Amino acid sequence: GDHQRHNAALAIALCKSALGDKINDDIISSGLEACSMSGRAQIVEKGNILFCFDGAHTPKSMQACINWFASLNAKTCSLIFNCQHTKATKELMETLFNSPVAFDTIVFTSGSSKKPTFMKRPNSAQILSAKKSRSESESSAMQSENNENAQEEATWQDTLVNVSKVVRKGTCSETAKVISDKTLQDSLNYMMARAEEKDGNQKHHVLVTGSLLLIGDVMKELKIDVV
Repeated sequence: GDHQRHNAALAIALCKSALGDKINDDIISSGLEACSMSGRAQIVEKGNILFCFDGAHTPKSMQACINWFASLNAKTCSLIFNCQHTKATKELMETLFNSPVAFDTIVFTSGSSKKPTFMKRPNSAQILSAKKSRSESESSAMQSENNENAQEEATWQDTLVNVSKVVRKGTCSETAKVISDKTLQDSLNYMMARAEEKDGNQKHHVLVTGSLLLIGDVMKELKIDVV
């Protein structure tokens, strides 16, 4: 993505400042050519799917992620998403869905990797009411619906589904099919099967994002080497 050009420019400036005459343009060029970063703006082809990996987990990095993904001009695309409950969940989703990208399928799943935390898992009502970036206040009817949904949330994936219902309203992905009751392996098998049903002459793009832990688990399941 374009943001990596800024990251590279910063790295070059730091190296020149620290190393002075010990570094030159040839060294810089060879270093950039050899550089790779798995799980960041990475595309891997598997069958009829182009898996697009980006471990964005902050609103700013998610904006860079969705800008990159939108630039691919995918004809059909799906989303595999998970984030840690310590992250800015609603803001991440708003950045994802308030974009020109129209996901036809959204899968909320989790892998085996977990990050220890003492923070209690919030429910969807708490996440949606914590910071009202879409409007100054929600109607009492909407707040009541959020509270009722939150009481039925047995898993973090249930919470993500309920947050997305609110965030996706009025967006290109409002009518997407949403799945949250599958294991990671089942989710990937489902995506593979869905892709086979589509036009075989076009690759189906699947964006995997929201967590570097998720990226690692998906790559492990797909037997993708991490460089």
